[in-house]
Amino acid sequence: MALGQPPDSHFDAADAPAAAAGRKAGQDKSTRRRAQRRPSPSRRELARLPDPVPHRERLSNWANRPYSIDGKRYIPMTALKDFEQEGIASWYGRPFHGRRTANGEVYNMYRLTAAHPTLPLPSYVRVTHRRSGRQVIVRVNDRGPFVGRRMIDLSYAAAVRLGFDRSGVADVRLELITFQPPTTAGDTRVVRAEPRPSARR
Repeated sequence: MALGQPPDSHFDAADAPAAAAGRKAGQDKSTRRRAQRRPSPSRRELARLPDPVPHRERLSNWANRPYSIDGKRYIPMTALKDFEQEGIASWYGRPFHGRRTANGEVYNMYRLTAAHPTLPLPSYVRVTHRRSGRQVIVRVNDRGPFVGRRMIDLSYAAAVRLGFDRSGVADVRLELITFQPPTTAGDTRVVRAEPRPSARR
C-alpha cells in the first residue's frame, strides 16, 4: 500500500459504469493475479527506468467524459491544451496492481504512469519534484486521487524515480506535453497555463 495513501483515495475504474460495461469480474481477478505473480524489480532498477517517449495517441471517448465522485463533478479535458499545475503528489501501488485503469488498461505499479482527475486520457506530463529538482515523464492513463488536496497519483515506479516513495507525498509541478504542428518524430513541447478550477481539490 502506498505510504500516506488511504485505500479509498483512488478511483477504481470498476466503479465507473462506462468502464465496467461488458467486463467480467473473473477476468479482472485473473489479470490481477498474473500481474502480482511476476517478479518485482528492485528500487535500483526502477530508479534507472527510462522515461516513456511522448507521442500522439488517440484520446479515449468514454474515459474523458464528465463524472462525479463523492458529490464532486469533474470535467476532463478533451484535447491537449496549455496546462501547468503545482500541488501535492502521492503514489499508489500494490492494492491496485493488476487492476483496470480508468481507460481500461491494466495498472502496472512498475511502469511510469499516473492518475489525474481531469487531464486527457491518455496524455503525457513532465513531473518535477520542486524540492530536489528531479524530473520524470509519465503517461496519464487513470483517474484520481480524490482525497484531501492531492493533485496527482503517480505509480510506485515514478515515485521511486522522484525519490519520494518512502515519504509517500511530495510537492511537485506538472507540465502537460503537447505537439506542435506539423508533427515530426520526437517533436514535443511543454506548454504552461493555469489548470481548470475542477482540477483543484
